[in-house]
Amino acid sequence: MPQIAAEPTAHRLLPLDPAAPVALELMQALNAELAAISGDSGAARFDPDTVRGERALFMVALGAQGEGLGCAALRPLGEGHAAELKRMYARAGTRGVGSALLRHLELQALDLGYRELWLETRPANARALAFYRRHGYREIASYGDYALRPDSICLGKTLVPALLLNEVAQLDASLLAQLCELLIDSVQRGASVGFLKPLGMAEAQAYWQQVARSLGPAQRLLVLQEGQQLLGSVQLALCQKPNGRHRGELQKLFVHSRARGRGLASLLLRRADELARAAGCSLLVLDTESGSKAEQVYRHLGWQHAGNIPDYASTPEGRLHPTALYFKQL
Repeated sequence: MPQIAAEPTAHRLLPLDPAAPVALELMQALNAELAAISGDSGAARFDPDTVRGERALFMVALGAQGEGLGCAALRPLGEGHAAELKRMYARAGTRGVGSALLRHLELQALDLGYRELWLETRPANARALAFYRRHGYREIASYGDYALRPDSICLGKTLVPALLLNEVAQLDASLLAQLCELLIDSVQRGASVGFLKPLGMAEAQAYWQQVARSLGPAQRLLVLQEGQQLLGSVQLALCQKPNGRHRGELQKLFVHSRARGRGLASLLLRRADELARAAGCSLLVLDTESGSKAEQVYRHLGWQHAGNIPDYASTPEGRLHPTALYFKQL
């Protein structure tokens, strides 16, 4: 019988300070593993301050119970166009965690303006070499202090901006069909966005056609695509009242289920912030299902919780739930 591939380990990715307890625990595990492989933990060549700046990042992967599953970091290099991958680690026995961390850091590196990722490892670390080569990394000339270490191997990868995040003013037939599929996918997956299950194509089309008619200075639509494939969207409604033109409302943030775990919601939200600022907004508001995973994303990006309204809306299954209100000052 054909073998069935094991499911990836359930996880979520979270930016953290490298001094956080779970980050220290993961790096200690990494140190022990590297020391066992090559006799050198690599800890002496890692300065936590280098991954705390504006163009730097430290990420952890957490399991269902909040346990640390993996970590990775980006630090700037003097070249400006390149960042270095540091402290890359996934616990033994996990599946897909290392790949998810690497993919997320590549996306974040692009968002931070980098065009290349470089890293150093040891010839003895055959597992790491195979992992990086499988993900498109190739040997490069040794850089920095590694040029003086004959026991080092440096790898690099050119990052290609495959993601397109644009504002659209009109919906052609292809984009309309994909937006309908995106909405249906979100409702089917439990998103409380104004619709009940089962959401059919006709109802989805009617909604997006209504959105299309309203697009203009007061109603904006951002779409995120990878090639020709739609991955997500978000809307921004700008208040037109004379006493409220300083504010806008974030609406209908969608990321397709096949693309979750890649930091795409954060990309959409950051671009919506930029769009709102350019339109003269100093305040954004939104509402979301209380207790949903979306709340974690909003809080991470600086949104502040204003309060909850009980029994405000229904889940796609028809159960009433409280709604959380958030605001963000730009």
